[in-house]
Amino acid sequence: MTEITDYILILTLLPVAVCDIYKRKIPNAILITGTSLILASRGLQSLFCADTAAAFMALILLFPLFKFRMAGAGDIKLVAFVIFAKGIYDGGFICLTALFAAGVWSLFKLLRSGRCAERFSYFSAYMKAAMSGASPGPYFVMERDGKNITIAFALFVFAGAVLNYIF
Repeated sequence: MTEITDYILILTLLPVAVCDIYKRKIPNAILITGTSLILASRGLQSLFCADTAAAFMALILLFPLFKFRMAGAGDIKLVAFVIFAKGIYDGGFICLTALFAAGVWSLFKLLRSGRCAERFSYFSAYMKAAMSGASPGPYFVMERDGKNITIAFALFVFAGAVLNYIF
């Protein structure tokens, strides 16, 4: 991808990461602005390219994570935006790197909070319900789980994009 796309990506992800850290929300307006700037830099013909198709596939394939409240809609749109901006290989690498780093951080937070048994119990019950064909319900419930158990995934995506640009 071109350097301008890298700059647009990083400058879009920075405010998204800040919003995710402080509000646990990823504003659509920022992602739409970033997408529009990338389209303007590439031209409208880029709507009909493999990167666009890959971004839509990411939305479709990751939708069940939103449906069962395992990930926020903003996180899924963020992954699609990164794949649109960087392509399936670099964008996929950024997102998988972010997912791995976020998983490690999440495990660290879980161990530090002393809620491992509780969370694995929820996960076990969730998977049993899903495997039996019953509707498992949402995995994350704010009233039960609290806000401290969540992580700002956009921060990890931002870090992955910066590392991808540097290296």
